[in-house]
Amino acid sequence: EADVLMVMSQDAFDDFKNQVKPGGVIIVDTDNVTRIDRPSVYEYPISKIARLETGRTITGSIVGLGLISKITGIITPDALRNAVKSRAPRGTVRINLDALEAGLATE
Repeated sequence: EADVLMVMSQDAFDDFKNQVKPGGVIIVDTDNVTRIDRPSVYEYPISKIARLETGRTITGSIVGLGLISKITGIITPDALRNAVKSRAPRGTVRINLDALEAGLATE
């Protein structure tokens, strides 16, 4: 069972929602997940945030990492920043850092 689940599609939510531990965290992209039949789900328009902040919805997963950090505290923002700097493909570091900061700043 997972402690944290972030899903970006309805299929992923339907397939994995029951694999989260009791008290675990589920974060959904409300741009793509519309049928939410579980209580205590964190709902954010992740794809929209990515599109508005970076111009690319593909950065939604990085927005989601920022949200995971903010909601759970499981990893520090600085650790995520360092990971993005060292792991993002060449030429994409800035856009990925912008996406991360958008997730961290989302209310």
